[in-house]
Amino acid sequence: MTDNTTAATTPQRNRNPQVIRVVNRLMRPLLRSPLHRVVSKKIALLTFTGRKSGRTYALPLSYVQDGRTLYFGTETPWYRNLRGGVPVTVRLRGKMYAGTAEVIEDEAGLARHTADPDA
Repeated sequence: MTDNTTAATTPQRNRNPQVIRVVNRLMRPLLRSPLHRVVSKKIALLTFTGRKSGRTYALPLSYVQDGRTLYFGTETPWYRNLRGGVPVTVRLRGKMYAGTAEVIEDEAGLARHTADPDA
């Protein structure tokens, strides 16, 4: 199933990358399995293609949903791959959706988008 869902990301502070890698390795298969309900109310799987490498990335991320828009925060620089409205897929609560991503790099931009979804 596809949809025109928008994924917006905001950069955050850095955390321990080793812990993040371990958690991601556990979450990816969980979110793809029938057991996704354990975590999928708060975590979605965002898949996109790297802008330089062409490699496909699938990242489990916490999200906030506002209608058909999902907001993801990030602590790593992968969000740069999403600049320019690139296509993404999102596994949300066990279903796949296709959409485009938009990067919001400042709190004022985030506030503007959440206040006016058509901005």
